Amino acid sequence: METSNKIILCDDSEENLKVLAGILKPEGYKLALARNIAEMMSVISEFMPTLILLDVMMPDMNGFDGCRLLKKNELYRDIPVIFITAKIETTDIVEGFNAGGVDYISKPFNSAELLVRVNSQIDLQNARELIKNQAIDLQKLNQTKDQVFSIISHDMRAPLASLKMLLQVIQKVDICERKDFVRETLKLVEVSAEETYQLLDNLLIWSKGQMGRLKCNPVKFSLIEIVNQNLRLFEFQLLNKKLTVQFNPADINMVMADEDMIKTIFRNILSNAIKFSDPETNIQIEIKKDNKQIILSVANIGKVIDSDTCVKIFSDTEYITTPGTKGEKGNGLGMKICKRFIELNNGSIWAKSNANQGSTFYFSLPFIN
Repeated sequence: METSNKIILCDDSEENLKVLAGILKPEGYKLALARNIAEMMSVISEFMPTLILLDVMMPDMNGFDGCRLLKKNELYRDIPVIFITAKIETTDIVEGFNAGGVDYISKPFNSAELLVRVNSQIDLQNARELIKNQAIDLQKLNQTKDQVFSIISHDMRAPLASLKMLLQVIQKVDICERKDFVRETLKLVEVSAEETYQLLDNLLIWSKGQMGRLKCNPVKFSLIEIVNQNLRLFEFQLLNKKLTVQFNPADINMVMADEDMIKTIFRNILSNAIKFSDPETNIQIEIKKDNKQIILSVANIGKVIDSDTCVKIFSDTEYITTPGTKGEKGNGLGMKICKRFIELNNGSIWAKSNANQGSTFYFSLPFIN
């Protein structure tokens, strides 16, 4: 992790500021200068220092009170403050520590002592930040692990149990005498296997994304072929709900992107459209060119996703699962994966509700000649 070595120097004396800057700047520190507490508070929000060197004796507000003011602000309370002062009485030192300071540097400055004290506090602060960031990363990994286990223990049990039951049914019948029954049951086995595969695939992709292991390998390909491949893949699900598909491709449909990622995006969107469609309705797929973008959209008639949910389903922190029109289940990962993938390919993804009818999902990719 790249550490930050930014220091605010706050002193009402121009001479003291020059001396401090002359000692610290050659050491590679980035400096911001303030001549009073008001200036320091104005500078701090944009500069966000690693350390503050604060004079005690200043007009309007002294350094102790300035430090107390700083520590009341949640954004700045963890920034260490070293007081610079000629006041080295025990009562003054104690007041400084009680105000929130971490060290003292006495005037006149000793260059070697000043650098040792500053370097020590900078190293400590950077170490604290490193530990803090590692704790956040560890918390994210634990959340990922818990989510993975939750999905494995709940969502994957249903399709696997269905597979097991269907295979047991087939074993108990006379295949020669009940060919039609076996054929229909095998179609259900295929559907259950496909659901399990998609769930596992999404789970593995999502886990990789959470750990920063996704790589984008762009190639030139046709979006029309992606659509046609997935329509063949979902043929049985479409027939099962008696859904028709209207596909309106544009003449210009070539994109430069990671083909596997775009397949996953469209597969998730089409799967959702089938899931939330009312039986015997139409799914409309369209590809069109808009300025320098190619936009693919999938619209369905059925369960409406409200505008608030249209935003939340792409959030990394919200897990929204809504049953389909025939009780189909989900795990809240699909659209998160789509958002991650489309961003890696320099595109966008969004959704809109169609007033009491259904929803339309869109994704865009940069247009290429």
